[in-house]
Amino acid sequence: MPMTQDELKKEIKQNNDSDVWEDNYGPTSIANCLVHEIWVKDQYKQFANRFVVEASGQILYFQTFETLGAYFDRLFKQPSWSEKEAAYSLKKFSLYIAAFVFVLFASVLAYLVAVKGDASGALLTAFAGVIASGGTAFFGVWVAKPAESTSASPTG
Repeated sequence: MPMTQDELKKEIKQNNDSDVWEDNYGPTSIANCLVHEIWVKDQYKQFANRFVVEASGQILYFQTFETLGAYFDRLFKQPSWSEKEAAYSLKKFSLYIAAFVFVLFASVLAYLVAVKGDASGALLTAFAGVIASGGTAFFGVWVAKPAESTSASPTG
């Protein structure tokens, strides 16, 4: 349930005693948070905005829009738990593939040495497979980075 106007007034007073309440707007839902925009007159009798955010049971106070923006910027740049979990699962899967390829080539090599007696070609292939699998498992798949922008900066 969103904060009441009295609770918002209390939060504003608690964080900046010189602010005089004028009005509020909201709450607005942004990224699973409720954002209240509060209009106050500051210590210089100028209109100013304050922001109160209800996020996961916490009440957060922001003196300026810049600090509110920085909070949401940090919030969005953090990978979510599901992204971390997916990255871990992908790494685990690639390790299983690398282990399977290693066992497969080791088995083929053992068979060729035991049955054929000469396995120089198979040894070279198995060794290349082990290097490729290990490289993929430890360093990941190589993906080219997009080209950097070469446009001139506005400051010259």
